[in-house]
Amino acid sequence: MDPTKKIKKNDGTGDTVEKEQQEVNDEVEDKGQEKQPIEQIDREVMIPEYQKLIEYKNNLVKLDTLIQIESNEEQLEELRSLKADLENAISVQEQEIKTKQNNEYFFFNTEAIQTEHVNRLCKVFYEKDLKWYHGIITYVDNDEQKVIVQIIGYSDIVTVNSVYTKLKPKPDPELFQPGFACEAIYPDDGKYYPCIIEKITEDGRYVIKFKKYNNKEELSIYLLRESRKTQQDHRKKRTFDDLTEFKVPDNLKILPNDNEQVRQTKKKKVKALKQQFKQAQIEKHQSEKQNKWNDFKNNASSKKAGHFQSKKSQQSIFQSPETIEGKVGVTGSGKGMTNFSVRNYQAMQDNSHLSRLF
Repeated sequence: MDPTKKIKKNDGTGDTVEKEQQEVNDEVEDKGQEKQPIEQIDREVMIPEYQKLIEYKNNLVKLDTLIQIESNEEQLEELRSLKADLENAISVQEQEIKTKQNNEYFFFNTEAIQTEHVNRLCKVFYEKDLKWYHGIITYVDNDEQKVIVQIIGYSDIVTVNSVYTKLKPKPDPELFQPGFACEAIYPDDGKYYPCIIEKITEDGRYVIKFKKYNNKEELSIYLLRESRKTQQDHRKKRTFDDLTEFKVPDNLKILPNDNEQVRQTKKKKVKALKQQFKQAQIEKHQSEKQNKWNDFKNNASSKKAGHFQSKKSQQSIFQSPETIEGKVGVTGSGKGMTNFSVRNYQAMQDNSHLSRLF
């Protein structure tokens, strides 16, 4: 494999500068960690430590399977005790790795690769040039933790220990829907480029269109990821609202083997985080006070309205009652004028006997 080769786009307008910048972006995708060049890591010392950690975690997977199928209570108790010991050994081994390499960041894989991970996207470490490349897992030996990977953009198929294979996160299908702007790996060079999802096929493949070059590809969802801008926006939105007290992140804790320069860098970052935390707490307190004041005003307004405001009457205050005392011919009384003028003489004669009573 020639790690320096550049594969041009379908339209023949390959942008070497953009590709090189993309390679830099991929190499520093774990931004925020205190990293050092991987060539400075003593792999003869560290790789066995990583392999031991993966062995522990692989045994933990097998132990969980036994616990699920075991029905004997005594056996279950023994398995649970063994699991607790194994989890403790994993924690100790992780700390051992961080101490020996004098860094909180795990440079190599620390998780057991399983058969279910076949066809998943990964980053595979190529020892000849000490670089990581995107690849597709095609085979996994669970017991030996051997992995066969097809490197994307190259014809090489490599067999490596799982310590050299970092599994990439599985994208959320609910997020990656038609019309969603994201990034996808271009199959000819294994690099991410901005794209938009056009449709999802019946067999679950994604038809995407690269924005700059307008060429389309049909890819697996594993080759998609959120755009850099979206990821950065998510990081910017990170707040300390759920924290009641400040805690120093693990990657910024000072280790015994840290030199003075690393110590000062960590201290500056911790100081900046403390200021952000303090500002977030002030804004949270102000927001709570504002919400309480708004609630008070709303409650006061509703009580005032209930005390002074009455329902407007739909009837005139001059309306005459429907009883015999009700007056007629009064404006606003609700009663009409008498209709004596329209009664005929015969009707009046018929009622003349009423007047004789008085």
